[in-house]
This record gives sequence, structure tokens and C-alpha cells, in this order.
Amino acid sequence: MKTLFTSSRYLPHYRTINTIAHITKFMKQLDIPIVQVLEGSGIEQRDLRDPDRRIRTEQELKILSNIRNLSSEPEIGLRIGQEYHIGVHGNLGIAVMFSDTLVEAIALCLQYAELTLTYFQYELTVNKNLAYLKMTEAIKLDGLRQMICEREFASVYRMINDVYGKPLTLNKVCIAYRKPAYSSLYSNYFKCPIEFNSKSHMFVFDSKYLSMQLPKANPLMREKYQEECRKLYTRLKDFGTVAEKVYNELEFYELSKVTMRVIADNMHISTRTLRRNLACEGTSFQSILLDVLKKKAINYLIQTDIPIDQIAENLGYSNRPNFYHAFKKWTGASPAEFRNRNIIS
Repeated sequence: MKTLFTSSRYLPHYRTINTIAHITKFMKQLDIPIVQVLEGSGIEQRDLRDPDRRIRTEQELKILSNIRNLSSEPEIGLRIGQEYHIGVHGNLGIAVMFSDTLVEAIALCLQYAELTLTYFQYELTVNKNLAYLKMTEAIKLDGLRQMICEREFASVYRMINDVYGKPLTLNKVCIAYRKPAYSSLYSNYFKCPIEFNSKSHMFVFDSKYLSMQLPKANPLMREKYQEECRKLYTRLKDFGTVAEKVYNELEFYELSKVTMRVIADNMHISTRTLRRNLACEGTSFQSILLDVLKKKAINYLIQTDIPIDQIAENLGYSNRPNFYHAFKKWTGASPAEFRNRNIIS
């Protein structure tokens, strides 16, 4: 099993209003008043016409909660997800549509996942002839879990089909919750076996699709709209949490030399302020640093042939045993075992 791409596990504190604006149009078709959909969210109807408007994650969750309570359809999540055509994703959707291959399109989506509607971390892996797109809930969704999961799964499949130009044949869809009474709607939409009560949410399909040429491939236009995604991503990060900003700093820093003071200086705040702000967000500098170390260690092991001793040194570990114990604590396997396991046979 080889991991190709992984998206960030952090959700942006702010997101674009575009997906909510699209939802409200669909709710209007169901004769559900927009004013009731927006109630208690702090969002006004005029905001829905502003493409540059940013909303907080909790505002979107409030709207989704309203929709669940207002709708008489228990499968409303599936219904909403199917409405999210590729155009809803703006510049990212256009850039993805112009990608050369499906694997390039997925990589682009995962790179800029914060520009989408997602509440999930994604991981694309391959093993021989099969590809696995794993979706892990990034936050506790509580009473909205099933609705948001259904919206996610349906919208991802719709986006893949829009990019591919025709329905992608799935081998199986794995769902990590109990089978609902309307489970036949899953089969009707995904047109493949559905495995409920799975260990994780996952799409399984033939890996041959990853390298197939997409019908609207256009490298020049893809680069043009990808640049727009970069700009939007940067602006969105300006609205982000302190934890996200620390994570982003660490991702591009030489970890063997990094300290909390260095990152605080880069952010133009004191270490005391940084520590306090992270505590308010329920995390710490050390916790974020360990997340980055784990991600970089995994990437080194599966994407390069760098010797393990050198990886340990690059990540700031004084010796191999310290790195060995840390990595085994993260993954349950030694670095060598993990690397061997992720080599495609």
C-alpha cells in the first residue's frame, strides 16, 4: 500500500460562502424559506450575493443544522451533495477540470482542500490494481455527522464524475456508520456495493483510472486557475487560526533548528502570546510540531530513498533510537517496517 497524497487535517476557521449560497438555492426549490435556513447564523441574505464573503465554520454548521431540522427528508445530505457540480468550487473546480489526469485532479483538490466544503482529511493510496480514497472526519460532527458525511460522499462522487466526463465505476464504498433505512439510495447513486459499519469512510476503485487522460485537459488553463487558487488560499489563511498558521510555518521550516521562539518571531508575537493563543484553541506548540514531524517522516519514508539515519537528522532527532521510538508511537511500526509496507509490489 503506497500513500500518494494526503490533505491537511486542519479545517480553516473561515471558508468561502459559495457552497452555502448554492445550498440556499436548492432549499428554495424545496419551498424552505431562506430566512429560516439562515436563522441564528449571523449571515444575511445579501451576504449570499457577495463572492468574497468569508464565513466561520460554526456559521456553516448552524445553517446545516437548520436544514436538517427544516427538511422532512432524512436523506437530505445525499440530496444536497448531488447538487454540488464542479462549478460550485469556483477557480478550484475549473483548475481541476483542466487537469491532465484524474490523479493530478485529486492531488490538486487535496492541496487546496480548504477551498472546498470539506470537513474531512483525505488520503489517496494505491495497492496493486486498486486505489483507495479515504475520508476521515476532521472534527466531531455530533448530531450532524450522517448528514455532513452524506453531503461529502455525494459531492465528491459528483465532482469526480464531472471531471472524468462520465460516471466513474466504483468497486465499493465503505461507510463508517450504521446502515440507514434509506440505504437503497446509496446503491442507486454510487451504483456499487455499499459496506456500512466499516472502519473508515472510503471509495475503492481501479487504479487504472488515475492515469487516464481527462476530456478537458488543458495545462495552460489549469496553471492559470491554479494560480488563482494559490492567491485565494493565501487570503483564506490570513483568516485562519493561530494553530493553522503555526502548522504552515513549521511545514516550510528546517525542523532540526526550529524553536517556539523562532516561530513566534516569524508571526511577530511573543512566545507567551503564542502559547496563550494556542491554549485557547485547545492545542500547543509541541502538539502541532509532533503532527508536522509525523507527516514529514511519513513523506520521507514513502516518497524518498533517504536513509533512516538521515531522516532522523533532518527532523531534528539526536539519534536513530529516539526517532525509532517516536515513529513507532505514532504508527505502531518501526520506520523500516513502515517503508517496506508502503512499497508497491
